[in-house]
Amino acid sequence: MEGIEPPGHYMRGATLTRYDGHGWDNPSPIEERQFDANTGWMPAPTSGRRELVQSVTLFVNSPVLYAAPEPLEAGVAYEAQLRADGDLIALQQRARTYTIISAIPEVSEAMLEAAPAWDDTNPLPAAFTVHLDLPATVTARTRELAGELTAGQTTTFAKAKAIEQFLRQYEYDLEVPEPPDDVIDIADYFLFELQRGYCDYYATAFIVLARAVGIPARFATGYAVGYWNPNEAAFIVTESEAHSWPEVYFPDYGWIPFEPTAGRPELARVGPNLPVGGGGLVAPPLPAATETERTAFQWNWQMLFWLLPLGALLWGLWRLLAYYHQQREEPWNALLRWGQRVGRPLQTGETVLEYGNGLAEHILARQTQTQDVGRLVAREVTALSGEVNALRYGTATGRSRAESALRARWHRLRAYLARLRLR
Repeated sequence: MEGIEPPGHYMRGATLTRYDGHGWDNPSPIEERQFDANTGWMPAPTSGRRELVQSVTLFVNSPVLYAAPEPLEAGVAYEAQLRADGDLIALQQRARTYTIISAIPEVSEAMLEAAPAWDDTNPLPAAFTVHLDLPATVTARTRELAGELTAGQTTTFAKAKAIEQFLRQYEYDLEVPEPPDDVIDIADYFLFELQRGYCDYYATAFIVLARAVGIPARFATGYAVGYWNPNEAAFIVTESEAHSWPEVYFPDYGWIPFEPTAGRPELARVGPNLPVGGGGLVAPPLPAATETERTAFQWNWQMLFWLLPLGALLWGLWRLLAYYHQQREEPWNALLRWGQRVGRPLQTGETVLEYGNGLAEHILARQTQTQDVGRLVAREVTALSGEVNALRYGTATGRSRAESALRARWHRLRAYLARLRLR
């Protein structure tokens, strides 16, 4: 394989499914399961998938294990966050370097075209119907557009492809203004008024249109393919590759990514027994390789969150980046230290939102003065934990908003903490 650039794959961090007209999150309850190293959180799929081994180095302090979708197991002990059996939100463990095995799609367009639809004879699993939900904010003209785009299409893939191709006609623009305050539904605003934008808009519009015609879809966030460094035999993925995209749930094949964003190359889909594999392939195709070569080749990825210069500057810049991310979450770390002092430390396996709610309950139960101060502190603690959660797992827009709000929230909360007395 020397000298040959392998195909790249998107690196997913998390999936989201609840849309409220303005953004994405996950409904409660979220199940958290602990797994030993080299243990799969679900059985390996046998249809339309092949295993991909990745070696990942993170140059940022993150609890998320990034991997090509769908990740199966990690080489470190980890936590799987699930909406339901088989419906993964994220894999988590703080690890700078890890190996991870994914079951990537190995399906051609013809295979997806032939996949059966979800219907009365082939019902969507009950736990997955959440991926069809739409809020009341979705407008009649959005639903009408979905029907028009898919009219005459008889398969799930053909309908999804029609939506994808329509959205790719919209202008890609990173400099769009914030939506006006009176916007009720972001998908409608993007489709009919703004008509330009970045990945969050495209992915949201795709999912809303797909769900409107009965196609289960979810929001994925992570990183697109970076650039291949032949000297390191690794893909370098930077913060500029931060990306979101939709995934559609197919019978037999599971979650399949789509790429409606005009600023990204279209995904090439290659079935089994062909030179390259993966529904997430966006790099140029490889020359033909033997099955032994394909099986033996282990993909080596390095995840970077800014473009790093080569040579001696690497270590110094890594330290600078680590310091930046540490400072970005300092309000959360400060809250954890305060919680430890007042008898409510972070518990093993506890999520950000769970800790925020637990600390708020602890405060309300132990305050010694009038309830007003305790209620204020509890409210701010819960809100701060929500902003940290958005900073870590939210969309690009959500992360930006959360980062700007986090320090202001902590500044306000510190003033309340100075007035709080606990027994």
